[in-house]
Amino acid sequence: MNSAQTPPEDPTPPEDPTREIIHRWIRTLTVLGEKDRSIEERFEVLAEVNPAPHVSIEVEVTPDEAKALQDAMAELTGWRSAEGWIHLGIDEVLLRWLGEATGESRSSLLQRLALEMERQFPPGWFQES
Repeated sequence: MNSAQTPPEDPTPPEDPTREIIHRWIRTLTVLGEKDRSIEERFEVLAEVNPAPHVSIEVEVTPDEAKALQDAMAELTGWRSAEGWIHLGIDEVLLRWLGEATGESRSSLLQRLALEMERQFPPGWFQES
C-alpha cells in the first residue's frame, strides 16, 4: 500500500466497554484459579491475556501542571489498584464458599457467572455520552 492509500476499515466493531470489563474480570478469576501454576506464572499469563489499557493525550502544560497531573494520576491509579485487589480477594472468597456449598467446580461457577453477566449487562446497556 502506498502512502496515498488509506488502510481498509476494520469490519469488526469495537468491543462494548462493559463486556470487555466483564471478560477481563472472568479471565482474571480463571487464571488466578489455576493452582497448578506458580503465582508468578499466573501474573505472566494475566499480563498476556489482559494487557493494561493505554490512553494518551497531548496537551501543553507547564512543568508544575505536569507534576500536578502526574501526582493526581498516581494517586488515582493507587486507589484503583487497591480497590481491584480488594474486589478480587472478595470474589475469591465468595467463589470458594459457593463451590464448597454447592459442590460445583470453580470452572463451572465461572462459566455460570460469565453467562449471567452477559444477560445482566447486554451490549450497549451503558452508553458513554
